Amino acid sequence: MVKNLKDKLNDEKWARLVDSEDAAVIVLEVLNRHAEWDNGSPWNNVGGYSQKHSTLEVRLTAGSFTAEFSGIGRASGLSSGYGKAAGNVVDELEKWVKANSEKLQAIAATK
Repeated sequence: MVKNLKDKLNDEKWARLVDSEDAAVIVLEVLNRHAEWDNGSPWNNVGGYSQKHSTLEVRLTAGSFTAEFSGIGRASGLSSGYGKAAGNVVDELEKWVKANSEKLQAIAATK
């Protein structure tokens, strides 16, 4: 798992990381992680330099349910932007978990 995503999930009260997929109610798979430079718009330039943004895409699997989430984060200073992208993914995951809590409780009961 991407370190930034793991760190963000460890900070959440609603999430608990486990060592094995068999023990997990939700399995996250990192589908893509990449950085791109913003080009073209003068609003994307800071001090004459283009800014970098980082994207993180994950797939959630919970029983027979799947969903995909992505987050984008802008780099600032020495930051790569992946921490912000991971934070955006975790925010979306939390919304999904809250909206699907009954399904997740049913899956957890089988573990």
